[in-house]
Amino acid sequence: MDISQCEQDLTPTSILSSKDSSNQDLQQVDSSFMYSQLIKEILLEMTYDERAIKELADFCRKKYKENVDELKIINEFENHYHEHPPIWWYTRECFTYQMLNSSLRTFKINTIATMGFFMKDIHEQIKEIHSKRSNRMGPFIVYRGQGMLNDEFMEIHNNIGGLLSFNSFLSTTVDLNVAMKFAQRSVGRDGKTSVLFEIEVDPMLTSTPFASLNNVSYYTKKEEEILFSMHTVFQVVQVKEHNDHIWKINLKSVRNNDLQITRLTEQMRREIGEGSTIDRLGRLMITLGEIEKAEAVYELLRELTPEHDKKIFAWIRNQLGYIKYKQGCYTKAQEFYKDAREIQEKMRPSTDIDLAVTYSNMGLLYTNLNDTSNALLYHQKALEIRKKNLKVNHQDLATTYNNIGLVYYERQEFSTALSYYERTLKIYQEILPENHPWLATAYKNIGLAQISMKERMTGLNNLCKAMDIRKMVLPSNHPSIASICCSIGEVYRETGDYSTAFKFYEEALDIEKKAPKINYSSLAMTYYKISRILNELKQYDNAVKYAELAVQSATKSSTPNDEDAKKFVDNFERLQTKL
Repeated sequence: MDISQCEQDLTPTSILSSKDSSNQDLQQVDSSFMYSQLIKEILLEMTYDERAIKELADFCRKKYKENVDELKIINEFENHYHEHPPIWWYTRECFTYQMLNSSLRTFKINTIATMGFFMKDIHEQIKEIHSKRSNRMGPFIVYRGQGMLNDEFMEIHNNIGGLLSFNSFLSTTVDLNVAMKFAQRSVGRDGKTSVLFEIEVDPMLTSTPFASLNNVSYYTKKEEEILFSMHTVFQVVQVKEHNDHIWKINLKSVRNNDLQITRLTEQMRREIGEGSTIDRLGRLMITLGEIEKAEAVYELLRELTPEHDKKIFAWIRNQLGYIKYKQGCYTKAQEFYKDAREIQEKMRPSTDIDLAVTYSNMGLLYTNLNDTSNALLYHQKALEIRKKNLKVNHQDLATTYNNIGLVYYERQEFSTALSYYERTLKIYQEILPENHPWLATAYKNIGLAQISMKERMTGLNNLCKAMDIRKMVLPSNHPSIASICCSIGEVYRETGDYSTAFKFYEEALDIEKKAPKINYSSLAMTYYKISRILNELKQYDNAVKYAELAVQSATKSSTPNDEDAKKFVDNFERLQTKL
């Protein structure tokens, strides 16, 4: 385990919460596990040629241009890569280890894509060693010592029975003393907790391959290291204070055979299954609400796609348009959609289905611009193409009905909107797993329409169904969960249950503040809604504080809305008079 303490401490992890820490059902695997598995599958399916080694070397030279020692190793890597096994390069204390785990930790898509061949080669070597030895092995114990950010440690501490996913390659040792040395190095460091992982590994349960690094590591001095491939998942069994200010975290292997998660994973795999691996990765990032990461993926794909490949080029423009739409950059979204549409219309009829996607996205854009006539026009065009090419219960038809419903909802024709939403739900219920996030969207839209028709309790019930599904299958920081919390909070506000409304708004606020990139427009609106609730509760000091935060957040928005900004200022000034 000849690697720097800094890199040891920065091993990326995901905490997968237990639903009930006192009575954890091992079959209930968190949705985050599903998404991490899909990311891993896509990365390992990418294909590479010999140019990939040179491209990585050139990429690294730019990063380490001031580091003479690293530049020497980079040259050696480029010229002699195949003379040593991938694990030999990975365990060398140099750019290979540092850049790979850093990119997986922060999900820097350009670095991941450039290092993809190396990542895949390491995985394949681990898998090869594992296949030769694992069937002869019984359960065994490995250890890992490191420092961990205090917040991350507390998440594990509070989730006994939950799951812990290591999102990079995981280095462990069978030698307790070696692991303790690493743990002790972090004692007393500000903001960190020193931890010792004791991991019970059962080869019959662990689906992620692992390998002993004896005879394949760069270092000849052995520490009995066991290296696991990416996205290894263990269950948290126990967390207790060990000694010398070190906490011991007991983990054990866990099997993922939950039928609901398996079915949903297969459905998600089908939905992102077409196209290049980079395109699939981009679609998955959109599903996860990781819009900036999706943008990086499609910008990379745009660089790699020649302009004469019109079909792919148009698709990339369409996806970038959708990303700009989700970011609230509507003018830029229009430009991308216009480019995609013009290319696709010239290529008809062979690309009709792709054109329907562009029409549908343009319809969504016009809905948000309050241009319901154009919105309906483009959605009807998409519907015409899809009816001609797809089965009557195809999910894209259902999505088109949903989008038409959104237009009628915007026009305040709630009964018509509801009828389209119900057609959407009927198809989704026929073809999708019961925990699919699109079902949540259908329930949410039906609920909002019902509430607008004064059927508050029925509508609230459907909003709660939507929230339950989203919390079950989406990452805990997904913006869709914040959105549904705000919608439920608004219902309780309208019924005069201000305390419950406040609880849901606070939950939305917590999600929005933790987002990788804060959407200041949404954040401002949530602050505004909380200030109104606090006003009703006669907590005027806090109401003013949140009203001011709404004004401040609105000024930071990349897509300012003058009407909302004025509303926030008026609210702040009005509340100040009550102090």
